[in-house]
Amino acid sequence: MKKPNSPSTARRGRKLDAEKVAPKKGKVRFHQYTILIDPAKDYGYWVYCPAVTEKRLRGATVAEAEKKMIAYLTKYLGKLAAEGKPLPNKKVRIVRMKIEAPLSQLNSN
Repeated sequence: MKKPNSPSTARRGRKLDAEKVAPKKGKVRFHQYTILIDPAKDYGYWVYCPAVTEKRLRGATVAEAEKKMIAYLTKYLGKLAAEGKPLPNKKVRIVRMKIEAPLSQLNSN
């Protein structure tokens, strides 16, 4: 049974509040960004969005970390739009790979 706060069960595909991101007048464009959520060593989760910023945020649960990043991105992208600056469109490639390692190296962490 999966934990309710595990990254695999986190809700996906949330959109930022377009009214907060877009300028008050004009057309609204939706942008999609990938956020990465990692378990922290001591407690909670780290979340970051490599396509937009190097800033990392922390939440006690996956849902809290995701919520904090969405709030941050909404504010940050809204600021860029208000200043007339282009929104980030850097593409991030996520690759899953299987790497073989001796058990002695895996158990040392």
